[in-house]
Amino acid sequence: MHNALIHKKMFKFQSISDTSMNISLWIVHQMPR
Repeated sequence: MHNALIHKKMFKFQSISDTSMNISLWIVHQMPR
């Protein structure tokens, strides 16, 4: 139970960092060259 909770938090953090990385890439691509 405790282990699963930690895993859930880690997964949530991972998805948040993935999302911010995707947003950063998107912004870079939106910039005019």
